[in-house]
Amino acid sequence: MINRSVSELKMAITKFPDEIQKRYDDFRSFGFIIQEDMSLMAKTAREIVYFFDEQVIAKILQTLLQMARINEENAGKKSKIERLEKKINSWNMEFMAEAVEELFLLVDKDYAKELFRAFFKKALAAGHADVLKRYLDRQVETDPCKSFIEMVNNNETGAKRVVFIARRPFFQILREACYLQKNGWRTFLVHMDMYNSDVQTGFEAVLVIPNHLWLLDTLVGRLDAEVFHAQCLFMDSIMGVSVVRAQRKGACVCEFYDVTSVFAPRDALCIKWSPRVVDMELLLEKAVCLEADAVITRFPAPVHEELRRRHGGLTRIIEFQPYPCLEFTCYGDGKLSEKDGAVHLVYAGMFVPKDKDHPRELFPERNQCETFRRLVAQGLKLDVFCASQQAVGFNKATFADYHKLAEENPHFRMRESVPPNILAKVMAPYDFAINIFDLRLEESLNRDSHIKNVTSAKIFSYLEAGLPVIVTAEYEYMARIIEDNKLGFAVTRDEIDKVAERIKTFDYESCVENIKSFNREFGMAKEIRKITTLYEEIIAARRL
Repeated sequence: MINRSVSELKMAITKFPDEIQKRYDDFRSFGFIIQEDMSLMAKTAREIVYFFDEQVIAKILQTLLQMARINEENAGKKSKIERLEKKINSWNMEFMAEAVEELFLLVDKDYAKELFRAFFKKALAAGHADVLKRYLDRQVETDPCKSFIEMVNNNETGAKRVVFIARRPFFQILREACYLQKNGWRTFLVHMDMYNSDVQTGFEAVLVIPNHLWLLDTLVGRLDAEVFHAQCLFMDSIMGVSVVRAQRKGACVCEFYDVTSVFAPRDALCIKWSPRVVDMELLLEKAVCLEADAVITRFPAPVHEELRRRHGGLTRIIEFQPYPCLEFTCYGDGKLSEKDGAVHLVYAGMFVPKDKDHPRELFPERNQCETFRRLVAQGLKLDVFCASQQAVGFNKATFADYHKLAEENPHFRMRESVPPNILAKVMAPYDFAINIFDLRLEESLNRDSHIKNVTSAKIFSYLEAGLPVIVTAEYEYMARIIEDNKLGFAVTRDEIDKVAERIKTFDYESCVENIKSFNREFGMAKEIRKITTLYEEIIAARRL
């Protein structure tokens, strides 16, 4: 870990060029606006109506009045509607605004929501973002946000608190949260995407909020946690910057999985994303690397130095992997191979399709199906479980080549996703787990530092199942983890056709014992100290 001086810790906010600052502000203003509290919507509509000219207001009111009259729920409210009509005809702006608020509560809810969205667009276009912010502030003052805030802030035990923040939570933060709890931390999760996974079970409380960064800003400002731990997805550093720059009381850690500037150079990224989007993302990544209290990444020290050089500095940073957890470990008591004598392989994770969204220059793993085909051609049996983010079985157009292989060869089977907390139990009956690809690096524009230093979360899930792991040798750092610890073996692209031969001479029993030993020595129970130490350091640094 690299320490910074006190003066470096108080580093100024990274200044963006005017064009990118405007784009950043625009992106943050976009998002889903929750529309469940009709009275809150009505009150905000009353504020927004002042931005319309009188003729437009009159038209809106006449439409609302008509909708209120035909709403069957208003059968006993004729006198109230007549009173509102008189307000409208007064042409007094204050009375007309009051009528908007009252009529919003009398019309069909779906119509009110549709009109409310149009009102918001008008307010933003007129430069009145403050109205939207006030609306979001009011949401934080009601449930479920209100109850969540009270739970976090009520800290009678005196235990330190960490709030994880994510759009869609990855399984890694569940692993971390479970062992932070075991070390006396109270753990909470805020996320912005409905996610029906047991990832939520490792937290004292979970709050799902609309996908809007302004709402997140307000929420973070109301929480008294010692640490905010933001999960930064690929090409989504904007969320990390939002948490870093929020008016928060606690320290902020940003955890990267992929790092955009390490993944590929700017010009290569522009093959898939527009230059405007890429330029903003790279500056946002720089802001995270300089302004966060700490950064966590799966990449080792050489990549840390690369980031330091690229961004002209770097906050505290540590490498942290999704180390094996005892709670998810299941070695099983029987193998599929005992029934049919065949060698059974398993793959669990993302499927990379060959489509325009995955150009070969950026996604060398897009030849994944060819890899699977080469494996089953050797008589090996292979089951592949898709990641929870994908529904492979229901997306036959995108994954047509995978489905075709399954139809042609009974040794290849596609399986739907499995909850991560039982994945090891499902995989334990197999013989080997794989993370190998027919990488055509001559076509790739990925940075060498990404290819050589990347690791995959799935290999630790494989170890939890007690399975020897076969990895791609071109992923040098991942291959070293596997081979140096005798947890499996690595093969190059040219050696994929010889996997069956390697398996025949492989010392399986010794490898399984090595895996069990590794899980004990390098499990999350011991490695979590890296994060607790980091937390304590940045909390102390903020007090200086």
